[in-house]
Amino acid sequence: MDIFTPLGLALAFIGVIGGMILEGGHPTALLQLTAFLIVIVGSLGATMVATIPSDIGFAIQSLKRSFLPPKYDFHALMEKGAALGTVLAFMMAVVGLSLPEVIILRRVLKPQLLAVFIGVVGAGIVLVGYLFNALLAT
Repeated sequence: MDIFTPLGLALAFIGVIGGMILEGGHPTALLQLTAFLIVIVGSLGATMVATIPSDIGFAIQSLKRSFLPPKYDFHALMEKGAALGTVLAFMMAVVGLSLPEVIILRRVLKPQLLAVFIGVVGAGIVLVGYLFNALLAT
């Protein structure tokens, strides 16, 4: 789990409970059914209004990955003979050019800008890989 998941959850709780206290309420009032309906069910309803039905599966998978991220064994690649620059480039590509990222960016970027992004990030990753291999070979 990355650091932003628990920080985001903590910030959300601080915001809800802090707002309640600032308005003169007591945090235990949030344990009532009416407060639960307003905060949780209301938020869920607002999210459903703003979400395309085909995105629900992707959102559930993203939530699952937030709490249970996949484990990558990059050390094993180096043990099998891959150079450090190659492994580093692979690690950056897994994050920087992953299919889920491209799908998300496709929704907010024009195709030409997405192609430029993929080209620049891809070229940067390849350059870093070659640079590390060249520096470590000497």
